[in-house]
Amino acid sequence: MLSDRTKIVIQTERVALRIRQSDLMNEMTELYQQQIYTAFSSTPEEDKQREEQLKEVKKELKEITELLEWLNTNPLENVFSIDEASRAWGMTEEFLESLCSNKTIKAIKVGNKWLVDTLQSNPKVNLVK
Repeated sequence: MLSDRTKIVIQTERVALRIRQSDLMNEMTELYQQQIYTAFSSTPEEDKQREEQLKEVKKELKEITELLEWLNTNPLENVFSIDEASRAWGMTEEFLESLCSNKTIKAIKVGNKWLVDTLQSNPKVNLVK
C-alpha cells in the first residue's frame, strides 16, 4: 500500500509530465510554423537545425506520452502468476519462485502466491550473462 506522501509525489510528477508534454507540443507547433514561414528564405543549415530540433522534441514527447500511459495503466494488468510466468518464460515454477525469493526478479508475495511484474525482461536473458 502506498503512503499518502508517495501518492502525492506520484501525482505531482504526473502533473509535471503533463506540463512538459504541453510545452513540447507548443514547441513543436512553433517549429512547424517557423518551417512554413521561412520555407523560401531559410538556409539549408537553418532547415537542418530545425529538423534536428523537431526530431528531439518528437522523441522526448513520445517518451513522456509513453510514460504517462504507463502511469495510467492498472498495475494489476502488469502481473503474472508464477504459472503464467513459467509458461511465458519457459522456466519451472520452482525456479521462478526461487528467483522471487532471492529478489532476482521483480515480484511480490501476496499470501502464499507470488505475483511477477510482466514489464521486466525475461530473466533467462539476465541469467545467461
